[in-house]
Amino acid sequence: METENVKSSDKEQKFFSEKQIAVAGFVGGPLSAGILFFLDYKRLGKEKEAKTTLALTVIFTVALIFTLLKLPEEIVSKIPSSAFSAFYGLIVYLAFRKLLASEINQKIVDASSRASNWSVAGVILLGLVLFITIALTMAIAEPAFPGQKMTFGKLGHEIFYDEEITSKTEVNLLGNE
Repeated sequence: METENVKSSDKEQKFFSEKQIAVAGFVGGPLSAGILFFLDYKRLGKEKEAKTTLALTVIFTVALIFTLLKLPEEIVSKIPSSAFSAFYGLIVYLAFRKLLASEINQKIVDASSRASNWSVAGVILLGLVLFITIALTMAIAEPAFPGQKMTFGKLGHEIFYDEEITSKTEVNLLGNE
């Protein structure tokens, strides 16, 4: 009786396919794909792998955003945005093939055992919102200009300067003017 319950509940589980996860990575970025990996692992009963996947996805996303914020604008502007999407998509595709493909392909026997594309669309939207939130939070934490900052007056006017080009004395003279 127990084995019948396990098999019937196993059949009720809906899994995300290779294509769905690859599209989520391409369109929605690494967080969207990571959430789908997380859900597939959870549905397989692999809690440790699910949590690890989610943690690695967040770390990868933060590292990616940090790298993009630190790269000079003239380099970032030369890279087409579709290159980033292709990069996510390829990583997600290869990770799925290596980690989940055999198990998930066994579970998806027909269309009824595959998760809805609308679910994927919702996760893509969630992933994009989270990505933008993380990116904006990190961007706001960045200083407005490179170099050193000095503040002057009651209103706290700021002057940013490069110590190699301008001395503190010159900045003080300008700030006090």
